[in-house]
Amino acid sequence: MRARGFRPLLLDWGTPGEDELRMTFDEAIGGTMREALSAAAECAHGPVPVVGYCMGGTMAVALACLATGEISGLAVLAAPWDFHAGFGGPPPAISAVGAALDGMIATLGCLPVDAI
Repeated sequence: MRARGFRPLLLDWGTPGEDELRMTFDEAIGGTMREALSAAAECAHGPVPVVGYCMGGTMAVALACLATGEISGLAVLAAPWDFHAGFGGPPPAISAVGAALDGMIATLGCLPVDAI
Protein backbone atom coordinates (compact mmCIF):
# COMPACT_ATOMS: atom_id res chain seq x y z
CA MET A 1 0.00 0.00 0.00
CA ARG A 2 2.84 2.34 0.79
CA ALA A 3 4.28 1.90 -2.71
CA ARG A 4 0.97 3.18 -4.04
CA GLY A 5 1.08 6.29 -1.88
CA PHE A 6 -1.05 5.10 1.04
CA ARG A 7 -0.07 5.26 4.68
CA PRO A 8 -2.22 2.61 6.36
CA LEU A 9 -2.89 3.05 10.07
CA LEU A 10 -4.34 0.28 12.21
CA LEU A 11 -6.40 0.63 15.35
CA ASP A 12 -5.64 -2.56 17.28
CA TRP A 13 -7.67 -2.99 20.46
CA GLY A 14 -5.39 -5.72 21.79
CA THR A 15 -6.48 -7.51 24.94
CA PRO A 16 -8.96 -5.40 26.90
CA GLY A 17 -7.74 -4.11 30.25
CA GLU A 18 -9.93 -2.95 33.14
CA ASP A 19 -10.71 0.42 31.51
CA GLU A 20 -11.67 -1.18 28.19
CA LEU A 21 -13.89 -3.78 29.86
CA ARG A 22 -15.95 -0.95 31.35
CA MET A 23 -16.00 1.08 28.12
CA THR A 24 -19.34 1.54 26.37
CA PHE A 25 -19.75 1.59 22.59
CA ASP A 26 -20.39 5.33 22.86
CA GLU A 27 -17.01 5.76 24.56
CA ALA A 28 -15.21 3.45 22.14
CA ILE A 29 -16.64 5.04 19.00
CA GLY A 30 -17.12 8.64 20.13
CA GLY A 31 -13.89 8.66 22.14
CA THR A 32 -11.13 6.24 21.17
CA MET A 33 -12.05 5.76 17.50
CA ARG A 34 -12.92 9.41 16.92
CA GLU A 35 -9.61 10.52 18.48
CA ALA A 36 -7.72 8.06 16.25
CA LEU A 37 -9.60 9.29 13.20
CA SER A 38 -8.85 12.92 14.05
CA ALA A 39 -5.15 12.10 14.43
CA ALA A 40 -5.13 10.29 11.06
CA ALA A 41 -6.96 13.17 9.34
CA GLU A 42 -4.50 15.65 10.86
CA CYS A 43 -1.55 13.57 9.56
CA ALA A 44 -3.14 13.40 6.11
CA HIS A 45 -4.09 17.10 6.13
CA GLY A 46 -7.68 16.20 5.34
CA PRO A 47 -10.32 13.47 5.29
CA VAL A 48 -9.14 9.86 5.17
CA PRO A 49 -10.70 6.60 3.98
CA VAL A 50 -11.77 4.17 6.68
CA VAL A 51 -11.91 0.38 6.32
CA GLY A 52 -13.45 -1.88 8.97
CA TYR A 53 -13.78 -5.64 9.27
CA CYS A 54 -16.46 -7.50 11.23
CA MET A 55 -17.25 -5.65 14.47
CA GLY A 56 -14.71 -3.00 13.43
CA GLY A 57 -16.76 -2.43 10.29
CA THR A 58 -19.94 -2.09 12.29
CA MET A 59 -18.22 0.41 14.57
CA ALA A 60 -16.76 2.24 11.54
CA VAL A 61 -20.29 2.80 10.20
CA ALA A 62 -21.25 4.44 13.49
CA LEU A 63 -18.03 6.50 13.42
CA ALA A 64 -18.81 7.64 9.87
CA CYS A 65 -22.18 8.93 11.10
CA LEU A 66 -20.43 11.01 13.77
CA ALA A 67 -17.45 12.29 11.77
CA THR A 68 -18.55 12.77 8.17
CA GLY A 69 -16.10 15.65 7.60
CA GLU A 70 -13.05 13.55 8.50
CA ILE A 71 -13.87 10.50 6.36
CA SER A 72 -13.35 10.52 2.59
CA GLY A 73 -14.63 6.98 2.03
CA LEU A 74 -15.89 3.99 3.97
CA ALA A 75 -15.49 0.27 3.21
CA VAL A 76 -16.82 -2.44 5.51
CA LEU A 77 -16.29 -6.17 5.23
CA ALA A 78 -18.43 -8.79 7.01
CA ALA A 79 -19.97 -6.07 9.16
CA PRO A 80 -23.45 -6.87 10.47
CA TRP A 81 -25.34 -3.82 11.74
CA ASP A 82 -28.19 -5.54 13.60
CA PHE A 83 -27.24 -8.81 15.27
CA HIS A 84 -30.90 -9.52 16.08
CA ALA A 85 -32.32 -8.91 12.60
CA GLY A 86 -34.01 -11.70 10.74
CA PHE A 87 -36.90 -13.98 11.29
CA GLY A 88 -37.43 -16.15 14.33
CA GLY A 89 -34.61 -14.93 16.58
CA PRO A 90 -30.97 -15.98 16.68
CA PRO A 91 -29.72 -18.88 14.55
CA PRO A 92 -29.99 -22.31 16.25
CA ALA A 93 -26.19 -22.58 16.58
CA ILE A 94 -26.08 -19.39 18.65
CA SER A 95 -28.99 -20.51 20.81
CA ALA A 96 -27.28 -23.86 21.43
CA VAL A 97 -24.09 -22.28 22.81
CA GLY A 98 -25.67 -19.24 24.48
CA ALA A 99 -25.36 -20.56 28.04
CA ALA A 100 -21.72 -21.54 27.51
CA LEU A 101 -20.91 -18.08 26.11
CA ASP A 102 -22.67 -16.43 29.05
CA GLY A 103 -20.55 -18.55 31.42
CA MET A 104 -17.38 -17.58 29.58
CA ILE A 105 -18.28 -13.90 29.82
CA ALA A 106 -19.08 -14.25 33.53
CA THR A 107 -15.74 -15.96 34.19
CA LEU A 108 -13.46 -13.86 31.99
CA GLY A 109 -15.28 -10.55 32.08
CA CYS A 110 -15.53 -10.46 28.27
CA LEU A 111 -16.02 -12.74 25.29
CA PRO A 112 -12.58 -13.52 23.82
CA VAL A 113 -12.21 -12.85 20.12
CA ASP A 114 -11.32 -16.51 19.57
CA ALA A 115 -14.79 -17.48 20.82
CA ILE A 116 -16.41 -15.12 18.36
